[in-house]
Amino acid sequence: MLAIRPCPTSPPAELWQLQVLPTQQPYVLPIEEQLAQQRSGEHFQLLYQQDELVGCFILDSQYSRYHEFAGPKDLGLRGFFIAAAAQGKGYGKAALQQLPGYVQQHFSQFQRLILTVNCRNMVAHQLYLATGFQDSGSLYYGGPSGPQHIIWREL
Repeated sequence: MLAIRPCPTSPPAELWQLQVLPTQQPYVLPIEEQLAQQRSGEHFQLLYQQDELVGCFILDSQYSRYHEFAGPKDLGLRGFFIAAAAQGKGYGKAALQQLPGYVQQHFSQFQRLILTVNCRNMVAHQLYLATGFQDSGSLYYGGPSGPQHIIWREL
């Protein structure tokens, strides 16, 4: 069963080996950049299938400070990815299905998960919609790789 765990202060060595497919690289920063750019309020999370690290993401409790479309009760979901070697096994879907319960347990002050997904990243967009997220119908233009759908999910 897939497990979501907070990243320890000293990240595990296998974290540095996680990579996405080359076609996904425009949408997700490499791990070392995500950790180097980590700000206050960002909580790095790890995804494990049994004892194998298969992915990671950030829960951003300060998301509304940097994105005007988010409110103070919105928890940002950023940098979500499943490692290339682990893709196609349902781990992304399983993680997104478990995420609301995990957030309610560990970040109970928030009412919604909110994120942006690149308009060209149709596979990710469909995955979010298939796991209970809703497209707001608005676009965010502040990302480095072009316009992004603003997507959210009630908790």
